Amino acid sequence: MDGVLTTWLMTFGLILARVSTFIATIPYLGGANVPKTIKAGTALALTCFWFAQSGATSVRVVIAMEQTPWLAFAMAIGREIIIGAALGFVFGLFLVPFKVAGEYIAQEMGLTMGTITDPTRPQMTTTFGEFFEMFGALLFFTLDVHHLFLAALHRSFAQQPIGGTTLNIPVAAQLGALAAATEWGLTLAAPVACCLFITSLVLGLMARAAPQLNLMSFGYGLRILVGVLATSILWPDMTPRMSAVLQRFSNLLVGW
Repeated sequence: MDGVLTTWLMTFGLILARVSTFIATIPYLGGANVPKTIKAGTALALTCFWFAQSGATSVRVVIAMEQTPWLAFAMAIGREIIIGAALGFVFGLFLVPFKVAGEYIAQEMGLTMGTITDPTRPQMTTTFGEFFEMFGALLFFTLDVHHLFLAALHRSFAQQPIGGTTLNIPVAAQLGALAAATEWGLTLAAPVACCLFITSLVLGLMARAAPQLNLMSFGYGLRILVGVLATSILWPDMTPRMSAVLQRFSNLLVGW
C-alpha cells in the first residue's frame, strides 16, 4: 500500500511540475498581474484532471526511484519543468506579432522617448505597444485560441508521458515560430509604417526646398498625427489580418 501511495504522490508531483510551469509561462495567465492563488488553483485543478487519466509513472522510473529516490525524482521533475517551459514559451509567442507591430509603429512615430513603466513586466513599453497587445489578447480569447493551449498540454502527456526517460524538444520549430512571429508583426505594421515613411519623405523634401522653415518644430507632432489617423483609418482592415495571424499561428503549432 505504501508503494502504491508513493507512486501516486510522485506521479501527482510530476504532473504538477509540468502544468504549473506551463501556467507560469503562458501570456495573460502566468504574468505578475495574475494573483498567485488563481495561478495555483488553475494548476492544481488541471493537475487533478490529468492525474485521473495519466495513471502512474513508468516502471523503469519507479525502480530508479526505489534505488536512488531523491536523484531520480529530481531528474524527473527537471524533465517535466523543461517540457512545461518549452510549451509555455511557444504559446507565449502568440502575442509577439501584436507587440512587434505596436512597438514598430511607435518607433516610427517617435514615441519611444515616451515609454511607460509596466509593473507586470521588467522592460519599458510604449502606449501603442500596449494597445496592440491588449487588442491581440482580446482576439486571442474571442477566437477561442486559448483552447489550443489545453489541447497542446493534453497532447504532450501522450507524446511525452510522465516519467519518461527521453526528452524531445523541437528546437527548430520553436525558432521557426519566433521568426514567424517577428515577420508577421512587421507585416501588420507595414500599412501604417508606409504612411509614416511617406510623411518623413515629404518633410525631408520640404526641408530641402525651404531650409529656412523650422520643420523640427511641427514635424514631430505631424508624425504623431499621421500615425494616429492612419491607424484609425486602416484599423478595420488590420483587424481581419490580426485574426489571420492568430489562425496561422494556430496552424503552425497545432502539430507541435
